[in-house]
Amino acid sequence: MALWVIDLNDTDLRVFRDGALIDASPGVAIASAHEILTGNAAQARRFLEPRNVRNRFWQQLNQAPLAESTARCRHHADLAYHHLEAVLARCGRPSEAVLAVPAHYANDQLALLLGIAGALGLGVAGLVDSSVAALAGCAPRGHYSVAELFQHHATLVEIDVADTVSRGRVEIIEPAARGRIEAGIVDLIADAFLDQARFDPLHDAASEQLLHDRLPDWLGRANAGTAALEVGLDYRGQRFTAQLPVREIERITAMVLGPIAERVPRERTLVLSAPLGALPGASRAFAPSLTLTGDAIALGIAAHRLAFGAARGATAFITELPTTPSPTLAGVDDPPRAPLAVTHLLIGARARALGPAPLALGGDLHAAASPGDAAVCVIDGQAVLEPGACAVSVNLRPVTTRVVLDAGDRITLADGRTAYLAIHVS
Repeated sequence: MALWVIDLNDTDLRVFRDGALIDASPGVAIASAHEILTGNAAQARRFLEPRNVRNRFWQQLNQAPLAESTARCRHHADLAYHHLEAVLARCGRPSEAVLAVPAHYANDQLALLLGIAGALGLGVAGLVDSSVAALAGCAPRGHYSVAELFQHHATLVEIDVADTVSRGRVEIIEPAARGRIEAGIVDLIADAFLDQARFDPLHDAASEQLLHDRLPDWLGRANAGTAALEVGLDYRGQRFTAQLPVREIERITAMVLGPIAERVPRERTLVLSAPLGALPGASRAFAPSLTLTGDAIALGIAAHRLAFGAARGATAFITELPTTPSPTLAGVDDPPRAPLAVTHLLIGARARALGPAPLALGGDLHAAASPGDAAVCVIDGQAVLEPGACAVSVNLRPVTTRVVLDAGDRITLADGRTAYLAIHVS
């Protein structure tokens, strides 16, 4: 039976099937008397209908009446129900899943979450703290503080890894929030457009929506090691471009996330969640620190699968799991290792050797059919991914330009199910 994992983070509610990312949906809803939109559909209209936008329903999961309620949306729990319902429908309505939940959820919120799942016909094989699940699959013995970022706050969770992985103190840090980082970077980009192109993307709702639609791609490129970021928008038949120093984006990240670093005890190793570590300048602001992989939670749950699904009565909230016998989270004092050259791509049980001729990605590996294909080839001794016109992610991070691959990189296509592993064969 397939193992389904739902990671409940309001930045992106993510669904994994047997360790592979199937769906990612931001915790945003647009609710009116006529319709309810959630996830990406709501995100695409967020700045066109700002008065109807809700984005705190996963953070404040409760049944307190909304100021402007409707028959179908009386409180935050109703919005969470509609969001989860849409996510499950896209994933083929799995009958059972393990829910990885934020450390800040109280018992009444966990009970409400179970009620929502039951109303949707979703069996809950287990409730587990997301930080515990992530470290249970990768962390060696030690004392850690796990930082996780949400839309409106951050959490710092103390995790001790000995014979078991157990959760200690949980601290909610209100000033540090992804929403504040994105708002600051949006203002910075808007100023660059205004100064260099005489174009104000925040003046009109439609252009503001376009700017926010492009923001994830720009943040990914700003974290790729470049000194300057070029941004561009097509609006009303015109192309507007601007450039800004990446260090200015990193400055905003460091400023907003500063309260997290101030609260980490010296005797603990700081571990960043994957979305937090992927922000431009985050790893530098928190150095020395470690960053979890995007699938760490799903892999941690899979590694201890027997701990879930056994109980069929009351569902306990798991804050302790066995320690992994094969830790992969590198220590902060470990010397850097030279990357291994990628020689093959692995799909399923089949490996295909790489060479100068491009191999198109899509199902089985074959020769590239057209210039628009996503393809991998070897250039000057390095394996290179050309995304072409396709939606491609490397290690769960969308890419739109050429990427040099390292051994261990995971390439995922837009369907979320087709994945390749870059490997080195001696």
